[in-house]
Amino acid sequence: MVSVIDHGAVPNDDGDDQSAIQRAIDAAPEGATVVFPAGTYRHSDVLNVRTKGVTLWGYGATVEATDPMRNAIILRGDKTTIAGFTLVDAATVRRSAEEQMAVSVHYTNESVVRDNTIRGASSAGIFVWGASNYAVLNNTVENTMSDGIHSVGGANNGLIEANTLRGVGDDCVAVVSYISERAMSHNITIRNNSCERGKARGVSVVGGTDVVIEANTIVASGAAGIYLASEPSYDTYAAKRVKVIANRLVGVNTNAAIRHGAIFIWGRAGSASTSDGTMYTLQNEDLLIKANTITDTAAGAADIVAQGSYSYRVNVIANVTSGLRLDHYIELQSDQYNLVGELSNTIAVADHVGNPASLP
Repeated sequence: MVSVIDHGAVPNDDGDDQSAIQRAIDAAPEGATVVFPAGTYRHSDVLNVRTKGVTLWGYGATVEATDPMRNAIILRGDKTTIAGFTLVDAATVRRSAEEQMAVSVHYTNESVVRDNTIRGASSAGIFVWGASNYAVLNNTVENTMSDGIHSVGGANNGLIEANTLRGVGDDCVAVVSYISERAMSHNITIRNNSCERGKARGVSVVGGTDVVIEANTIVASGAAGIYLASEPSYDTYAAKRVKVIANRLVGVNTNAAIRHGAIFIWGRAGSASTSDGTMYTLQNEDLLIKANTITDTAAGAADIVAQGSYSYRVNVIANVTSGLRLDHYIELQSDQYNLVGELSNTIAVADHVGNPASLP
């Protein structure tokens, strides 16, 4: 173990511990644990964890960022972990650089972010950039200026589970794939998270393949509770092979200017390749919306909305909706979706079977 105090950090004195903390991190050999004894520490610049296998251990420790332009803790080494901290940033302006996230997992393999409380950040609370085999577990993220948890840049084989997100400035959990980065985020499971009062969507897949969104609770999101799309404004890939199963959506889409409904699906035409030459169409494909419970959607045309004609092989099965909204608003071609076993205000919705072979 390496203690930050042994390298000059002094808790609870209102001084800048930046240099001392970075010295301790840099002194830690492969596989070591950098311990922050209980107390409050302050840092004025980005903290980088470069050595393989290093764990930052902060149970009982609070780390305050004093410069909202340089507030991030960045995991750059494989098998690195940050656990148990309260991270505080009093940012009031939204920014977007990696240095302005609270925690960034930067192209690592087998890194873990767990048991942290993040209160404020200039951008996202937890940013996963191109990482593989990562886990984001049991964190609380509050009042960030951007997303709560954001996976991008070909992030893959990730588990985002049992996190609590409140009042974040954009989506609670987002999986995104930008065409400009030429990388598709994939194989990500988003499970058993709680999202309350996010300014935009609860969970979004705006470009991503093989994503599971399961057993999450989403309350009072500004836009859709769950959003599957290809966005021209941000030039993203599409959502493909995404399963949305057994989520609970309550009072979502509170912003009347954004008419998404509870679950919103939207695709577009075209295609684009990734850096390995794989060509992806920009239409959504192979989506499963199953056994979700939707209550009191605040705005939008309906609880489940599939808008436009660029989503294919969509299965909507055994969802239960209640409240004043219409149950479904679907513009897809009739042979490209199935609607089976739906209940709206306890009344069965008429089945529509367009492609029986695709029923799961």
